[in-house]
Amino acid sequence: MSISVDLVLEAINEIGEERESSLLTEASETTLLIGDEGGLDSLSIVNLTVDLEERVFEETGVDIVIADDSTMSMRTTPFRSAKKLTDHINKLLNAAS
Repeated sequence: MSISVDLVLEAINEIGEERESSLLTEASETTLLIGDEGGLDSLSIVNLTVDLEERVFEETGVDIVIADDSTMSMRTTPFRSAKKLTDHINKLLNAAS
């Protein structure tokens, strides 16, 4: 079971529209989401996380937690790009099945 990067990009684009951020509305798989060149602040990350957890449940019927203590302590954050976030979500889905 897996989700596509398009599902993640849709959620990122919606946040970009709310924040009027062309970086996010035009995001691709490799667009930096956090850091000095990223378009997400801490509140946007929380909003994106909640939105994606809901979208993943609607799409798959599986309830996952995208950001927990182990996620936040990872050496490389999955919130770096849409591709990394998609890969992280798919790992969680595989672990849940």
